[in-house]
Amino acid sequence: MKYLFISRPGDPESFKEYFKKFELLSNDSLLAQYNREVQIGIVGVHAQALKLLALRKIFLKRFGKSPVLLKDDMISLTGKHNVFPDP
Repeated sequence: MKYLFISRPGDPESFKEYFKKFELLSNDSLLAQYNREVQIGIVGVHAQALKLLALRKIFLKRFGKSPVLLKDDMISLTGKHNVFPDP
C-alpha cells in the first residue's frame, strides 16, 4: 500500500517531534518501530505519514538508506526487516 503525502500547516513541527523521538531510540528499537508500522500497514492517516517520513529520515541519517520509500510524494514500505540496512 502507498500513501500520497500532501503537506499541511503544522507538518514541520509534528515531523520534528517524531524525528526527535526517533533520534533517542537504539538501532534495535528503531527497527522495531519500523516493523510495527509494517505490521499495521499504511492506513491512510496523515499523522502516520509524518511518522513514516521521520523514520525514513532517521534511517537515512544512521544507515545511508531506508526501508521507507518516498518517490513522487508517495510513501511506501519495503516490508519487515530483521537486520539494519547496509550503509
